[in-house]
Amino acid sequence: GFDPDGLDPDDLDPDELSPAWCLDWESGTLEDGGHSGEFIELEDGGLVLVAEEGADFSALVGEELLDFGGTHALVLRSSHAGAVDSVAFIESEPFEIVADELWWSQLSEVHGGGIALAAQLVDADSGTVLLEIDVPVETGGFIPALQDVHEPIDGFPEITWGEPTLGELVHQSADVSAFLGEEVVLRISQHTLIEHNGFFTILDDLCHG
Repeated sequence: GFDPDGLDPDDLDPDELSPAWCLDWESGTLEDGGHSGEFIELEDGGLVLVAEEGADFSALVGEELLDFGGTHALVLRSSHAGAVDSVAFIESEPFEIVADELWWSQLSEVHGGGIALAAQLVDADSGTVLLEIDVPVETGGFIPALQDVHEPIDGFPEITWGEPTLGELVHQSADVSAFLGEEVVLRISQHTLIEHNGFFTILDDLCHG
């Protein structure tokens, strides 16, 4: 919050309230995440895309009803076949740590029993991993639904036929104050833990400063 004895927020330049660095994906491309275009299938089959709100990018039902906040968000998915060894990832351009926290919004299709999600802060020059960031898998209350042609998914009795349960992207943050002044790269990766089920994670507004 603002100090009541300090500056009036209305007197501040809007640029002073903007993050020093942010991946909001509103360009509709993956260029800030180390890939080109709006969609890429990686060598092992992992899928990385910038999805437009209202788009259908999953075999289950419901993601087309989610509110991204803006018009676009990043989606990480395992391969079309849902192979456990297919990993989707992004790697940011280098940026300088100038404040104490990174923050972002996220929502996964299923809970942590079905998805492995990881993030690292890496020294931009040496490639040394400076920090393993704890990114718990969060559904934000979202429960997708099965299509008529689907069989139930073992371990996920809450996912059934009918209407999906809508959820909201969950806000997260990580303390990076130990690396102030460092030039770093942010890496994020995801893969399914359930063979033949290419679950997704949405990430948006990855910001700092």
